[in-house]
Amino acid sequence: GVQTCALPIYRHRLWVVTDKKQVATVVDVLAATNITIADGHHRTHTALDYRDECAAKAGKKWTGNEPENFALMGLIPEDDPGLVILPIHRLIQDETVPERFLERLGALYRVEVLATDGGAEAVEAAWARVQQNALGPTAFAILGLDGPGSIHLAAAKSQEAIDSAMPQGLSTASKRLDARILTETVLTPI
Repeated sequence: GVQTCALPIYRHRLWVVTDKKQVATVVDVLAATNITIADGHHRTHTALDYRDECAAKAGKKWTGNEPENFALMGLIPEDDPGLVILPIHRLIQDETVPERFLERLGALYRVEVLATDGGAEAVEAAWARVQQNALGPTAFAILGLDGPGSIHLAAAKSQEAIDSAMPQGLSTASKRLDARILTETVLTPI
């Protein structure tokens, strides 16, 4: 095994599991589980692309046991109270924002103009408003929609409305993940 200490209060221990029955159990459990990648999805996609590239180069020599077929991941239960997923940001080009975008958001969100010509202070105030909703219902700040200094706050009308707008089959924790809510209720409809 390997042991490292990042700080005196943290100890990380890793060990190789070689027992085929234990490995099969873990594989079976993970195969039957939905996994939400809340952070690291770009890293994961890059690892998969690299694996595919290496497998294509190897051709028939590829066994599946090559190091390129594996990536280190940390799995945390999505309902773990210690799990903290920091806010996300997305850039949307002007030409992709549909007409009546704010009106359309009004179906699920209360949209409020926070500033029309705001600077750093106004952005900090918007962030404080988003943080007030950290435990729900979901809120997003929208910067620059009506010009470089415009700031809007979109706060969910209700958590129930957001939950019902999310894809079926997701756990409650996945339905409450800001990144997923933003993707499903704001970005995907664009």
